[in-house]
Amino acid sequence: MTKTNQILLNKLVDISHGKRSAVFGPSAMKKRGSIGNLGPKSLNISVRKRENDRIERENHAFAKRLFENRGSVP
Repeated sequence: MTKTNQILLNKLVDISHGKRSAVFGPSAMKKRGSIGNLGPKSLNISVRKRENDRIERENHAFAKRLFENRGSVP
């Protein structure tokens, strides 16, 4: 497995375990605040949950393909 694939796989695993992506950086995380126990603020929470579950299944399938296939570049 190439180094790039390993980095991508590690990021997918981190995201699937609930760790936030580093794309937004630390400053974006500070702006959100710590008010998280107020309950859902969206009426579409069930739709968003199904979409997140679908994305997680796709990420797992992608990670599985990364492990199973060898690179073609020597």
